[in-house]
Amino acid sequence: MFLSKLTLNLENPKARRDLADPYEMHRTLARLVGHRKDRLLWRLETGRGLAPPYVLIQTQGPQDWEALWAVCGKDYGELAPDSPKAFTPALRPGERLRFRLRANPSVMRNRKRYGLVGREAQLAWLTKTLARCGARVLAAEVTGKEWLVAGKKRPSPRVELLAVTFEGFLEVKHPETLLKGLSQGIGHGKAFGLGLLSLARR
Repeated sequence: MFLSKLTLNLENPKARRDLADPYEMHRTLARLVGHRKDRLLWRLETGRGLAPPYVLIQTQGPQDWEALWAVCGKDYGELAPDSPKAFTPALRPGERLRFRLRANPSVMRNRKRYGLVGREAQLAWLTKTLARCGARVLAAEVTGKEWLVAGKKRPSPRVELLAVTFEGFLEVKHPETLLKGLSQGIGHGKAFGLGLLSLARR
């Protein structure tokens, strides 16, 4: 897998457009993988204080930044010095890790998906979902939530998704299953900046 950190330039009109609409952001970042069927995951993070926002981007294969610059301009944003970097996490059963995840906790009712708005329901969804992905939640908290509105300028109906940010600690139970979840993303709404699981050693 490959991971990049891109700090957006708020003076670039395409960057401002993408900040306002996750559908447009995904269209822009999809240029990094072209026609490959790689899973593209990304998460928008708000900079602290007056720092500009940045995007974390994860792909299964190499990232073609020249393709993105050709359309958006090289002033669209600034890549971190070590980006893109290849990484292959080595996970061990019983290992305890910090995690951060922005996801869409939701349920299906009558063939329609509904966001879970209560904190306890959201944390229960997280525990159940990460268990299926080979991890046991040790401690977790909801550190942010908002409704995303995507496709504002499309003729088709716009999409609204509940985005919830979780942070906490987990224990690795099944490394291969967790690696698959890390690579494929967690939950629904991946095209709108959800599902990227970040892990770090304590």
